[in-house]
Amino acid sequence: MLTKYSSVMTRYPFFFQINHWITALLIASVLVMIEVRDLFDAASVRRELLTLHMELGVTVLFFISVRILQRLFFKISPPPEISIPYSKLLSHLVHVILYLLLVFAPLIGLLAKQMRGDDVLWFGTLLPVLISDDVGLPYAKTAKSIHEYLGNWLMYVALLHVGAAIIHQWFFKDNLISRMLPRFFNQGETNETNH
Repeated sequence: MLTKYSSVMTRYPFFFQINHWITALLIASVLVMIEVRDLFDAASVRRELLTLHMELGVTVLFFISVRILQRLFFKISPPPEISIPYSKLLSHLVHVILYLLLVFAPLIGLLAKQMRGDDVLWFGTLLPVLISDDVGLPYAKTAKSIHEYLGNWLMYVALLHVGAAIIHQWFFKDNLISRMLPRFFNQGETNETNH
């Protein structure tokens, strides 16, 4: 038997919500840019999309680092449990995989560029060199392939995450998505107070 939930639920703190939605928007943008760039004939457009893909990817790395620190230093109420075997374990596993992909996909992409000897700019600012082409050049192609592989898996796991959230919200009626929405979307919700 599936459990029904009250419409009143503790929400995540506002700075968690902002981080979550900015990160989600960045991920969607990064994935769309790299998927559509080959649709353009102009090399300049493809180059600009790739540059923006890299800049936003580095931005994702920043926001996910902040998100991990938030998780480590701020206590939040656990999501509601549903009476499906292993649902809590599966949820935790998906989040861990998602976080790992959000760290390693952009990081390896950045390293792949530097392994080829390319400068990596973040909106005009030259990023520090983490690995020189003297050391990394033999591994640059492999790193690029790994980055693309992780990017594909990031898309799959992100879609799984979104699908599970939608099922929670509208099938189990546990207001899971509402926890991550700002107050003006959920007038009946209460704020997270455990820090």
